[in-house]
Amino acid sequence: MAEYKTEELIEKVGGRFMLVALLQKRVRELQKGARPLVVPEKGAGFKEIALQEIWEGKVEFVPFEPQKEERFDIEEDLFELPE
Repeated sequence: MAEYKTEELIEKVGGRFMLVALLQKRVRELQKGARPLVVPEKGAGFKEIALQEIWEGKVEFVPFEPQKEERFDIEEDLFELPE
């Protein structure tokens, strides 16, 4: 099993909590059947595969940005006649 320096991984992803979130999300994806993005070592578990992917820069944390909500005027939309 490869050895990863925790502090280097934390720096790589931008923080301790980001690392935990990214690791948890990727492990769950692998458990659900996602293909590994690296060639796993023999006998490697999902956590080890996810750590290797993070270490090699194959996965990254992309923050969620909610879309702006469009507002519609229901009365205007219901009673507007097509041209």
